[in-house]
Amino acid sequence: MLASHAHLISPLRYMLGKPFDVYKDLYLRHLAGAGVAAIRTELAGIAAPLEPGRPLVLLCFDRLDREGVWCHRTLFAAWWHEVTGQEVPEFGATYVDGPEPPLSLF
Repeated sequence: MLASHAHLISPLRYMLGKPFDVYKDLYLRHLAGAGVAAIRTELAGIAAPLEPGRPLVLLCFDRLDREGVWCHRTLFAAWWHEVTGQEVPEFGATYVDGPEPPLSLF
C-alpha cells in the first residue's frame, strides 16, 4: 500500500541535476533544516494508518546496481543514523559489488 509522500525528506527541485558533492551538501542542509523532530512526526503520521506493527518503507526507483548511482533515500538513511543512532535498513538492496541484481517491479 502506498501510504503517502514524505515531503520533508524529499529533495527540492533546485537540487536536482547538480553534481553529487553539491547535491549532497544541499540535501543534508535541507534535512538539518527540517530537523529530526519534524521528520519523525511526518513519518509517524504516514505510518499511523498502516496495520499496527507493519514497518514504514521508504521507496525510490533509482538503480543502485550501477556504478556511480546514488539516491536521496540512501543519503537520508546515513544522515538519520548519524543524528539519531537509528538504522534505516535496506531491503534487498545491492550495490555495484553486490552478489545479486536488485529487486525489480517489472
